[in-house]
Amino acid sequence: MCSAIMAGNLRAISMNLHAPAVLSSAELCTALKREPALRNQFDLIRNAQTIVFGLGGFGSESTMWIANIPSQAEINAYVGNGAQAVLICRLLNAEGEQVRRDLDWHMMGIELDELRAIPRRICVAGGPTKVAALRAALKGGYATHLVTDMDTAASLLD
Repeated sequence: MCSAIMAGNLRAISMNLHAPAVLSSAELCTALKREPALRNQFDLIRNAQTIVFGLGGFGSESTMWIANIPSQAEINAYVGNGAQAVLICRLLNAEGEQVRRDLDWHMMGIELDELRAIPRRICVAGGPTKVAALRAALKGGYATHLVTDMDTAASLLD
């Protein structure tokens, strides 16, 4: 709802992807991405001039962790491989590099290189639990603009 209001105020398009974030198999994920409705949505995203996105940490406070989207074993494996941030269903390490595992092929969304191809990328995130994730996203070059609070900005500058 917030994104729709913001888009209306900016005379922009707000689009919600109507698909699960994680599918039961890579084959199903690939097949769904070929569906005309989803293919059109992905084309809109890839051709956007501006994208606004959130960012999450990958600790016990993250949406993926709370929703138990990947199994606890998979979460532990990502953490063991250095995952610290969740960006468009992709996991990043502290250097902003994607942490890849087999589960990545089950995740619905654009790839990080496709995100970087969008000219204006506005990341909206803040709070003490997001500092490590924000550092990773900024190191990886995923955001051209950042909207955050003063305390988080000060922590990033330290």
